Amino acid sequence: MSIKILKEKSQKVNENYEFLKYETPIPLKEWLLSNEYNKMKNVSPRDFVEKEFQRNPLRQIRRNPKYVKCPADGVLIYQGRYKANEKILDIKGKKYTVRDILMDETIPKDQSFYVAGIYLTSYSVHIVRTPTDGLVSEIDYLPPIISRNFPMVMFENQLLKGNFVPKFLEYDFYNERTIITLYSTTLRTNIHIVLIADTDVDKNLPFIQENESILQGQRLAYVLWGSQCDIIIEAKPWFRMKKLIPNFYYTYAGTCNLWEIMFRKNP
Repeated sequence: MSIKILKEKSQKVNENYEFLKYETPIPLKEWLLSNEYNKMKNVSPRDFVEKEFQRNPLRQIRRNPKYVKCPADGVLIYQGRYKANEKILDIKGKKYTVRDILMDETIPKDQSFYVAGIYLTSYSVHIVRTPTDGLVSEIDYLPPIISRNFPMVMFENQLLKGNFVPKFLEYDFYNERTIITLYSTTLRTNIHIVLIADTDVDKNLPFIQENESILQGQRLAYVLWGSQCDIIIEAKPWFRMKKLIPNFYYTYAGTCNLWEIMFRKNP
């Protein structure tokens, strides 16, 4: 084998290593300096749209029933335990709640949920993965509340400058969304994966069907362009969640542990 071919193979291995190195959560500021981000930012618009944006990299998934995996690549913008009608954020003077995320006013006000919101930047991998083992129980496609989706670009522009500006999250109230409900065999409760569409998105594309068994870290759906992925877990007395990643860290789907599951012996 020639020295030239060996060098080319070595370069490819190094490039893969650079990517894998960033499959643990890192502060957003560090991600903005990473090879991954700068490679995406410097490609031509045509190559970005036709190739890089649609990338679907292989990942080494380490399944572990002690953790809930991050469902998406992107910036973790909020997380916590909330009642259905409790404020997660204040957006232009209006409280943003679990009911708003799921577009369901019938949820009992006192029902509790573990919630995390991940913003997928235009430069992120847009493959959503399963947080735990389970079964797909329902897939719902909800149209926008008004005639069109609100754009996400203003929120993203500020976020990539290090500014979190909740008023630009107004799209969370109105934009169309796909809700994939899973029954987690690990937690023995329902998990809702909510894919909120951008103004340029026609639809999200699930890889799975209702009543299909799924494994932790499995590819779940493809999200077009900038978007947001929320994970909502119905709280039960037999477990609680321990946060593992600070807000405004960049996460990776299937490889990052979002929460540690703490099972109670006597619920």
